[in-house]
Amino acid sequence: MRIYKNDDGSVEKVHYDESTGKMHVKRETDVSSVIELNKKQFNEADRHYKSDVMNHVARIPVDLLMQWLQLKGITYTEFMND
Repeated sequence: MRIYKNDDGSVEKVHYDESTGKMHVKRETDVSSVIELNKKQFNEADRHYKSDVMNHVARIPVDLLMQWLQLKGITYTEFMND
């Protein structure tokens, strides 16, 4: 197994299974800093709009978005166009 640490803080664990000839990649990302930043910004928000439509609510980590897209069978382009 090989472990790669990426600049974005994520870690990829790559394992090649010789018996099946398949490679398995597991990607892990610590999103705790994004969650803490979301909490801080939400609590400090100006909220000068009367509805939640125009107020910033949260940031979504890219890895979480990509996992959700894959789960739903949606391409990134479809997501951005919707």
